[in-house]
Amino acid sequence: MRIGLLINDLSGGGAEKTVILYARYLSADAGHKVSIYTLQFAEKAYEIPPSVRQKTLISGRLNRGPGRMASLPLQAAELAARFKRDHVDVGISFLQRSNAVNALSRRFGNPAKVALCEQNFAQDVYPPNRLSGRVMRSIIAKTYPMADRVIAASRDVKAGLVELGVPDQLIDVAHNPVQVPPPRGPQPRALGLRPPVITTVGRLVDLKDHPTLIRAFAILRARHPAILQIVGVGPNEDRLRALAHELGVGEDVHLLGWRDNPYSVLQESDIFVLSSTTEGFGIVIVEALACGLPVVSTDCKGGPREILEDGESGLLVPVGDHESMARAILQLMEDPDLYRRLSERATKRASDFDLPQTGRRILEILSSI
Repeated sequence: MRIGLLINDLSGGGAEKTVILYARYLSADAGHKVSIYTLQFAEKAYEIPPSVRQKTLISGRLNRGPGRMASLPLQAAELAARFKRDHVDVGISFLQRSNAVNALSRRFGNPAKVALCEQNFAQDVYPPNRLSGRVMRSIIAKTYPMADRVIAASRDVKAGLVELGVPDQLIDVAHNPVQVPPPRGPQPRALGLRPPVITTVGRLVDLKDHPTLIRAFAILRARHPAILQIVGVGPNEDRLRALAHELGVGEDVHLLGWRDNPYSVLQESDIFVLSSTTEGFGIVIVEALACGLPVVSTDCKGGPREILEDGESGLLVPVGDHESMARAILQLMEDPDLYRRLSERATKRASDFDLPQTGRRILEILSSI
């Protein structure tokens, strides 16, 4: 089978990482011929498997600025021609703009089966009080039903799509893949020999709500020595640094910037915390679990509750509640039995999302189209 994976670009992010992992599995493990198509050129954050080719649409140069939505039909026409020329059997797209292009390509004679992978809870990412949000909601409602199948990253994401008018029977749920690293034993810091290292990974944007995490850290830092590591880049970096200094914890909050391999940081950490207000899936939670880290996460819309099995595999706290978050982190720091139980549970739960399992699920869905 010839498979085309379509995404906006391959800059850093969870969806981009998912594309690379699926490309690796579908080509090397499942034996299919795979190409990655991007709507626009951008510097790659992840290494493309050697057997996979990357192709960028020429019309991608129109993919920036206020006219980028108007360029969707032109890109759809080019994609249809590319898929036809390359004899693609199935085109799988990721993120809303690529999904719209993939779906619209049916109108321009795309002979391939069309599958759209939705990673986000659209109601939160595209609020109705903004024109751009209303436009994207309308595009989703009109284009997604054109697909042969829509694949949601979590049950909440599926529910959100149904709410926007995508037929329930068109949607399957398939969790994002994770490349689980080799298991490691408990680290010295986890045994209380050094100040605990608390880590989060995510873009420095409002939806990740890092201020709540920094405020929670300031509370627990008043009781215990600790370090907070924030991995990611984004427009809120200066504000987060200022907040940490304002709360008196600037010396203990480390903004580490972009890391293409979060495991190098996670494996030297003790606790992982996610403070997002919405999270379509939450691949970083699974990566933390894979390193044996106990997890504290907001109980936001999307994947965290699903991944953490309603709190059985990690601690859930209300969105935006820094005091509850601080209490949960302190509970892990002060209760060795709870820490040990969640650490042992973590790697077992992470194995449920390992690439071979999630890859087989995607192939199962594609075979049913």
